[in-house]
Amino acid sequence: MITHVVRKLAIWNVDEWNFRISDRRSILVKTKEKNNRRVFAEDTSPEMSFIFELGQDVRAELIEVGKIYNASIKVYTAKSAEGVKAEFTELFQELDVDRPIEDFIEATCCYPDLVRFELVETEE
Repeated sequence: MITHVVRKLAIWNVDEWNFRISDRRSILVKTKEKNNRRVFAEDTSPEMSFIFELGQDVRAELIEVGKIYNASIKVYTAKSAEGVKAEFTELFQELDVDRPIEDFIEATCCYPDLVRFELVETEE
C-alpha cells in the first residue's frame, strides 16, 4: 500500500501551485523517505492518511516514524486542474473558498497529483 502511494508522488511534477490553507493537525508518522523529504502520515482525528513534504525549516532527521506530532501544515492545489470532476471543481478553481483541510485530504484519493501538503512545523 505505502509503495503504491509513494509511486504516485512521482506525479507531483506540477510546476505551479496555489496556496490554499494552513492548519494544525495531530498526525501519526507512518513512514518517511530519507532522500525525498516526504512522509506518509495519518491524521489522528478523522483517521485519514496522506503524504506531505517537509518544509525547508523542518529537520528530517528529527521526524520519527511511529510518533504523534502536533503539526502545522500548508495545503496547495495545482493551478491547472484539467479533468477534475464537477464535484471537486470548486476545490481547485476557487481560491477564496473556505474549505476545511479534510476536503483537501479527501480529494487526494481521486487526485493525488493535484493536492500537495507541506509540513512546516512540529511539536511533540
